[in-house]
Parts: sequence; structure tokens; C-alpha cells
Amino acid sequence: MSKVLMNPVEWSEFLGKVAMRDIDAFWYATFDLRPDLGFEARKQLFFDGLEMAVRGGQVKLQAAGAVLKTPPSEEFRKLYDAWPEESQFDEDLFWITKSDNGWTTFGLVWIADDGAEIWM
Repeated sequence: MSKVLMNPVEWSEFLGKVAMRDIDAFWYATFDLRPDLGFEARKQLFFDGLEMAVRGGQVKLQAAGAVLKTPPSEEFRKLYDAWPEESQFDEDLFWITKSDNGWTTFGLVWIADDGAEIWM
């Protein structure tokens, strides 16, 4: 996976759009930030944003009501591998393919300024 890097201004704008929202917000924010990107580059920007949020301490990854203990890079790889082909991707329902299959492998836990966890 190659990086589609965001400069600090873009990251701030991106984070402002996704903060305290579910994982699909990361996908939809890529359209506002970089409307010129194709599907694969947009997907990479999505993963770059997730990685930056995890590294920055704004987000933890969760599944089945528990914070995941596996390294985020492992979880990102699982999601990347599960990501549907563009022809199967349903823009209206981020986590469901056109064949009605769910494919996201984790959700988010946002860390508020006061340290509280906000589960998505």
C-alpha cells in the first residue's frame, strides 16, 4: 500500500470531518479532501487517515465490544484484504457490498479530549 500523504492543513480538515463519527466518515471525507482521486488512491487515503488517527491517539480500533489488542497494521491489512472490488462497492452503504455482504472488520473508539472513550 503506497501512501497518499496529507499535509498538516489537509489532516486538520480531514480530522474535523471525521471526528467522533463512524468508520464510514473516513471514506466519505476522502471525496471532500481529494475529489480528483480514483478508487484505489481514495482507498489508500482512507487507510492513511485511519493510520494517522490511531498514531495520533485520537482513535482505537474495536470489534465485538472490545478494543483490539492486535497491532493496527494487522487490522488494516485484514480490512484492506476484505475491501470489495470497485464494481462491488456500494457508495451508499459503506460497509455493505452491492451483493448485501458486510465486509468491514472493525469499528472505532474515539478518545475525547478528557480521555473518555466514545464507541462507534
